[in-house]
Amino acid sequence: MRIIIFTAIIFTVTLLSCKQTTNKVSNLSNEKQSLLTIDSLTTLIGENPDNATLYAQRSKLYAGKGEITNAVRDMIFANKTDSLNPEYYIVLSDLYLSLGKSEVVNDLLLKANRLIPDNKDILYRLGKLYFYIQDYKNAIKYLNKAIEQDDYFAEAWFVKGLVYSEINKKDVAIKSFQFATERNPDYYDAYIQLGLLYSEKQDSLALSYYDNALKIKSDSYDALYGKAIFYQNEGNVKQAEKNYRYILKNISDSLPEIYFNLGYINMVDLEDYKTAVSKFDSAIFIKPNYFQAVYNKAFCYEKLKYFEKAKYFYNQTLKINPDYSLAKEGLKRVNKD
Repeated sequence: MRIIIFTAIIFTVTLLSCKQTTNKVSNLSNEKQSLLTIDSLTTLIGENPDNATLYAQRSKLYAGKGEITNAVRDMIFANKTDSLNPEYYIVLSDLYLSLGKSEVVNDLLLKANRLIPDNKDILYRLGKLYFYIQDYKNAIKYLNKAIEQDDYFAEAWFVKGLVYSEINKKDVAIKSFQFATERNPDYYDAYIQLGLLYSEKQDSLALSYYDNALKIKSDSYDALYGKAIFYQNEGNVKQAEKNYRYILKNISDSLPEIYFNLGYINMVDLEDYKTAVSKFDSAIFIKPNYFQAVYNKAFCYEKLKYFEKAKYFYNQTLKINPDYSLAKEGLKRVNKD
């Protein structure tokens, strides 16, 4: 904390000024505070340049406008002026992280943790930061400390799940995500992660978790796509196609991966190569460099015995990705024919 020595008279004047300025802000209704502008806050700061609250408020407005440098500058001043306010460390660390300055965030949060050791939000952000920089041991350490302060801290349980998922401890990750949803039944991201993990296990519980996510976000692409992929991997082609078509109709008709997957179903499961080609064409129209779709189109033409077309699209695949071995092998096959 910055220490300043004043004469008795200056100290009295400053206290009076601070009190008057603070009263100006605190006496405002919430509605009027929400109407404060950068200019009006700058005026108030001019009247009392040592008021940390005013700088924090102006920082928030700068951040809302995308002026992160100015937002950081104001939060640095607020933090130095009131170094025991955990909110200032949290906001400042979030701003620095948005700039990708993880080392600065680390130093800042460690300082905050020394000054305010039991603040769960600071401990949580340290855990999240260490997850971000792939220091998983320290991530778990600080997330556990945050949970010790508040066992119902759903966000901390969620990031623990992400850590365990990253280090391939999937069963522990599942338990962490489940704890997150128990503490917050509307935790959309946790349901999506559980859907993904149970899909990996080929367990139909994945569908239940995706459905829970859809109860929270009825137009969730991740949940709808996850269900479609699960059905496709299980060989339930009709349900997979139904979900893909629903996505195209209700979410977006410009998703190349959806057309690709529909093409794949027609190519592999249904052996309807002409329909598959039309689906791959739609994927390529949206994403011209989608070399997997170009390759599959060539493969379909090969199956249809349109060898010149197959040869052409195998070559097109290799123009996009010269190292794609499947296209090289396909080209060898059609050249023999």
